[in-house]
Amino acid sequence: METRGYYAPGDGGGGLYARVVSPPVGGVYAVSATGGIFALQTTGRANLRQFGAKGDSVTDDTAAIQAAVNSRCSLMVDRGTYRISSSVTFPTTNPMGGFRFEGSGRSGSDFLTSPRQGPTAAFVWAGEDGGTMFEMRSMVGAHWSGVALVGQATVNGPKAGKLISVAHAAGFGSGVHTFEDVDFQRATVGIQFGELATDLNCDTSFFNKCHFSNCDTGFLAVNNQALGFRFAQLFGTTCRRLVVMENGGDIVIDGCYVNGCGGAGVNDWVLDFQNLHNNSHSVMITGLRFENNTKQVLRAGINGKISINGANEAQVNQASRMFWTDGCSLSVDNFRFVTNDTTAPSFYTTKNVSGGFLATLKFSRGRFEASSFVQNDWIELGGPAAQSLLIRDCEYGATGIPLANVSNVVGWA
Repeated sequence: METRGYYAPGDGGGGLYARVVSPPVGGVYAVSATGGIFALQTTGRANLRQFGAKGDSVTDDTAAIQAAVNSRCSLMVDRGTYRISSSVTFPTTNPMGGFRFEGSGRSGSDFLTSPRQGPTAAFVWAGEDGGTMFEMRSMVGAHWSGVALVGQATVNGPKAGKLISVAHAAGFGSGVHTFEDVDFQRATVGIQFGELATDLNCDTSFFNKCHFSNCDTGFLAVNNQALGFRFAQLFGTTCRRLVVMENGGDIVIDGCYVNGCGGAGVNDWVLDFQNLHNNSHSVMITGLRFENNTKQVLRAGINGKISINGANEAQVNQASRMFWTDGCSLSVDNFRFVTNDTTAPSFYTTKNVSGGFLATLKFSRGRFEASSFVQNDWIELGGPAAQSLLIRDCEYGATGIPLANVSNVVGWA
């Protein structure tokens, strides 16, 4: 049997149905006028509307989305606004190749205040304040693409605590999760890996052309085996914290564009990498641009290595520290910095009191955008322990006045 729609012909919910003896558990089925039972045939791929989702921005589509997820199909998500009022939980066993959400397109801008004129597939939180939209537990190989996850149904309405929560039992690796062209908007946390520091094996996930906006924290890794995260073209807009790793980790960011993020609070750092000593973890960033009143760009500790190749500060001078490292090595190559506030030098480093690496700041092939260069105005080496400052092939001023090389300034503050 073939239907032309779920509620009405042409609504995208039509499909092929086969006669079965009894209704499938958790599946979609129809009953004929003579009592025959017909189950939807998905063959591993289906449209979300085939499970009863309307995407009309009014109907609560939670039950339909949960049924679709339970089917373990790869799901196509047509243009629409799908309201979710309670957590959608993924099954812990998945088909070969993993679960897929393939949407018609993400928003790119704030979904509530400046919606995109195009085929946006949006999941919108319409539940209680602090709830979780999607729960991924001990599953392998999820792939999300072309969707917007929005944590509020109205500008001042209840806000989701997490848009996606990823956690795993000890010894159960997460495998490779991929997020491509996905918006994370208006939530306390966009996506969180792990719930406790002791949660193991939350590793190896890829983010390509993802945008975090209006979140308290965009990406958060809590566990102490946060290995192998990779970002390509990461966008952050008006987030207090964009990427946070609380207990170490290895991370690569290829292209990071930050607009109006950070804040004045002690933990309001755009990129925050803590406790890197757990596995001698490292952070590599290629292409970092921050603008429009972004504050407190990067904080890191302890004993890790941070490398930035290509940094451009395209904003008016800010009265804020930009980089703070505690017992870490920070190397910045090919840069342009304009912030120069004498009360809060842009760069601060110190050797952690618990021990660890020699705290090192290294600048090469870049420009400090100021009419003059006074080392203490830009850079502070804090504390009595050993630090090292290296400056190579740099310049200052709008016309590029060569700056004398500096090396091995230890213990200076």
